[in-house]
Amino acid sequence: MGIKMGSKYRMSIVAFIVAFVIGFVIVEFL
Repeated sequence: MGIKMGSKYRMSIVAFIVAFVIGFVIVEFL
């Protein structure tokens, strides 16, 4: 929850969400 490390933490969350969405889309298309 550090504000100074917020940018890196936020990028990690965004990357995780993007990967989850891509995986969900792939499953939907299979």
